[in-house]
Amino acid sequence: MVFPFFTYVPSSGWLNDLLPKVLFFSTILANLVGRTLPKWKMFAIKSPTFLMYLGFVKLAAAPLCFVYLKSSDRWHSDAGATVYVTVLWALGGYLNTCSYMVAPTCVVPTQKANAAGLMAITSQISHCVGLFLAVVLATVLFGGVIDV
Repeated sequence: MVFPFFTYVPSSGWLNDLLPKVLFFSTILANLVGRTLPKWKMFAIKSPTFLMYLGFVKLAAAPLCFVYLKSSDRWHSDAGATVYVTVLWALGGYLNTCSYMVAPTCVVPTQKANAAGLMAITSQISHCVGLFLAVVLATVLFGGVIDV
């Protein structure tokens, strides 16, 4: 849901017009790192409860983006925005990969294929719903979607 708002993030002057590009490429790199972390045993999550806890942490962190967008100029920081986006996307990639690793252990063996299919379609639907909500939020908060 935060992704479409990169173009609205005000620069503190350090990166200026490059800030949206830096945020975009930070998400790609962070997601890749987050998705590879579970490969190492010390980062692999086996507990669905802990996975849910991390999911709630990520969910709770998302509104901080909108608080930042509406904050005064003295709180704006290109480095802070980049760190926030990087951490959020690394956590997202990590949670996604761990979810696909843990989910098969949460269902009976005969339902594993159904669970995998449900996870895949739910993931795609959530992206569509998130983009729709982002358009609604952009309209409410900023009067519309930025022309490209």
